[in-house]
Amino acid sequence: IAQVHRAALVGGEEVAVKVRRPDIAAIIESDLAILGQIARLAERYLSDAELYRPSGLVEEFARSIRRELDLAREGRTIDRFRQNFAADPTVRFPKVYWSHTTSGVLTLEYMPGIKVSDAMSAGPGFDPPLIAQRGANAVLKQILIHGLFHADPHPANVFVLPGNVICFLDFGNAGRLDRQMREALAGLVEAIVRQDAERLAEGLLSIGRPLEEVDTHDFRQDILEMLDAYGDVRLRDLSISELLREVFATMTRYRLQFPAELLMLIKAFLTVESVGRQLDPSFKLIDHARPLVEQVLRERVAPSAVAARVGELGRELAGALQAVPRDLLEIVRKARSDRLQIQFVHRNLEHFVQEMDRSSNRLSFAVVIAALIVGSSLVFQSGAGPQVFGYPALGLGGYLVAAFLGIWLAIGILRSGRL
Repeated sequence: IAQVHRAALVGGEEVAVKVRRPDIAAIIESDLAILGQIARLAERYLSDAELYRPSGLVEEFARSIRRELDLAREGRTIDRFRQNFAADPTVRFPKVYWSHTTSGVLTLEYMPGIKVSDAMSAGPGFDPPLIAQRGANAVLKQILIHGLFHADPHPANVFVLPGNVICFLDFGNAGRLDRQMREALAGLVEAIVRQDAERLAEGLLSIGRPLEEVDTHDFRQDILEMLDAYGDVRLRDLSISELLREVFATMTRYRLQFPAELLMLIKAFLTVESVGRQLDPSFKLIDHARPLVEQVLRERVAPSAVAARVGELGRELAGALQAVPRDLLEIVRKARSDRLQIQFVHRNLEHFVQEMDRSSNRLSFAVVIAALIVGSSLVFQSGAGPQVFGYPALGLGGYLVAAFLGIWLAIGILRSGRL
């Protein structure tokens, strides 16, 4: 999408200039159209494709990559990250030079550092376990505290500055979580830590969107068995990556659809744990997640948070009550002018409709056969028309057609297994 060049401003400040490629927007739109067609074909012909929401993933990717085209938007995202971590000296984000930034050019403070993956061989002054700890804490804070997270924290996008300071780069792909989703995630992590299968199952059911009716008893039982499999594993030895894969497989089996932002989140978790293990073989993401989860849950029950939620509910209730008279009046007006419509949506009646069609077709066949038999009998009795072997040809033809249709109808009934 863009190239990054090292440069210097007139005042001498070293900067990194990100320049969007010419005509890249048209190329991206063409590629997105192809991806959309592939996603629709997958949903049509692959039975399990709907679980992964191919069209939804393509739409989310399209929104993300279109946002990446606007480099000024990326600059505003960086400013939000800088504001969120202004009080944390262990994490830095490049400064945006707005006087030299447009939608096609982004000018940032140059950050002299090394890739996080090179920290193992960087020599004295770099502490890989400390770097892993700080990087994990930074990503977890983005997710659980701020609700704005770097969705692609792979080694090329994370630098280490002198003093083991973590620096994030390339913010075109940033995920966002509302307060409700952050609290739900915190509850899931706490349920995993406490080995609480009931709470974990309820949390997954609230986050996932069922594509068909879910047997909640069996789902809870499978979650319980999954956690029991980790029951003998110490908390510090628990792998978030392995557990997420187990959870994902269980939700897929019960046809629970993931929200797109949760898939981005899982990808970020897997990347952080993988890089953390490269830096520190004893690294466990769950160790760093627990204190932040406890902080989120404490804030949720804090008096100020409870008061804010009560106030929000009160405002929503007041707004709903104010709308009731207006909505009732609108219904009355439509009824008076004969514009009131009630839409009936049937569910799971397709099988019933098919059976009705099949029964009516068989009945029609039976009526036709009966008419042929009666008509042929009348022709035989009258003896009218040409004769074949002394019998009326029309009568014989009617009997033969009736016999053929009768045998066909009998075979169809026997094949259906319903006499």
